[in-house]
Amino acid sequence: MSEEMVRRREPRGQLAMPGTTRDGTVSRCSVAVTDLSTHGCRVIFANDDLSHAGQLVISLDNLAPQRAQVRWRNRLTAGLEFEQPLYLPVVDHLLSKWKTGRQG
Repeated sequence: MSEEMVRRREPRGQLAMPGTTRDGTVSRCSVAVTDLSTHGCRVIFANDDLSHAGQLVISLDNLAPQRAQVRWRNRLTAGLEFEQPLYLPVVDHLLSKWKTGRQG
């Protein structure tokens, strides 16, 4: 088990879902969400435009925008922790809808 998995509160499900992020300004970035749990997700930015050093807002599918904290960043990939956890049934629905290899 990787060190990253040991530090997580819960396992994350794999998916391939588009999303968008924005910082405190009107700056928007397209992202690909590659894993998701009630407490956070991993995103891949379309370019090296991750100016979001701390907090951002992420829009996932048809959900209300979620405030999130950038917990780590590695080039184009970042780990986000949601300010308010998502409901488990919502996460299960998104994982089912956006399973890796499927399109919504």
